Amino acid sequence: MVRHRRRSGCGALYAHPMPLTQALAIVAGIVVVALVLGLVWQRGQGRSRSVEGQPLAPAEVGTARFADGLTLLLLTTRTCGRCPAARRVLDGALRTDDLRIDVDLERHPAIAERFGVLQTPTTIVLDRTGAPRARIAGVPEPAPLRQQLDRILEHA
Repeated sequence: MVRHRRRSGCGALYAHPMPLTQALAIVAGIVVVALVLGLVWQRGQGRSRSVEGQPLAPAEVGTARFADGLTLLLLTTRTCGRCPAARRVLDGALRTDDLRIDVDLERHPAIAERFGVLQTPTTIVLDRTGAPRARIAGVPEPAPLRQQLDRILEHA
């Protein structure tokens, strides 16, 4: 007669495999949570939100002066794949007295730290004094961007 010994330790984990339906339910739950988090993250992309803060000095971003209208700081890195699309949208929204300045965060890490930038592209809208008025994470949506710029100019 052959006796089978029950293993203890790590081998015991495989003594009773998980039912397939339970494993599929766990995987489905993980997929649903990831999908919901992705949708929440994506919803915030390209949307403008108002911000306030201490004015920047033009030299902090490598320029002699800010625009008479609004200055759009496009915070980028060399490897930013979505930055060209953001440049096109920002350039399309500029008025004659506005200015876009690209700021390479690898060269100006203090700017990234100051604004808590976690992704590129990020756009900071400055008024003529250099005070931040809006922040946009990701590639801006053209129509809401123009509306936000109009609102900022109305209250300036």
